[in-house]
Amino acid sequence: MAEEIDEALIADMLEGVGANITAIRRFIQERARLTAEGFAANKRVTVLVDADGHIVETRLAPDYDELSRSELAAAITAAAQQATAEIQRRTAELTAPIRKRHERVPKISELFPGMPDLAEMLSTHRASAAAAGDHEQSDAARGPAEPVEAERESVARLSRPEIIDRSW
Repeated sequence: MAEEIDEALIADMLEGVGANITAIRRFIQERARLTAEGFAANKRVTVLVDADGHIVETRLAPDYDELSRSELAAAITAAAQQATAEIQRRTAELTAPIRKRHERVPKISELFPGMPDLAEMLSTHRASAAAAGDHEQSDAARGPAEPVEAERESVARLSRPEIIDRSW
């Protein structure tokens, strides 16, 4: 069976893999330098985030004090969300060429007729694991974790009226 493999197909595959490795290296370098700003409340609030969406800097215009505390809080949240959305958009732009190249690389099942498609097998496994509630799923597939008891106690302590200033 291995002798029947088309040499041109293998050459194309290797070329595609090599191009993807180069593109991935470039992606990693470009993504490391990625930042985005989000603005809110007529640019009274500016939030800068890094490539991971972590807040790096929050800047307030001199007239920020014209906002109420709740307006300021909402503006900071909105600016951070806007900046994070921009990071996600730009990251998707950076990964687009890699995805296109990856789609052109022949599948193993094309090289070895009769061999199962590994990508299809993995997606089938993920779907069945999600349906079965498999605890081996990724964090992203599982969603947010339930708070542990220590976190619940911290929230309970902070919820006591004598600790929270509700005057604003």
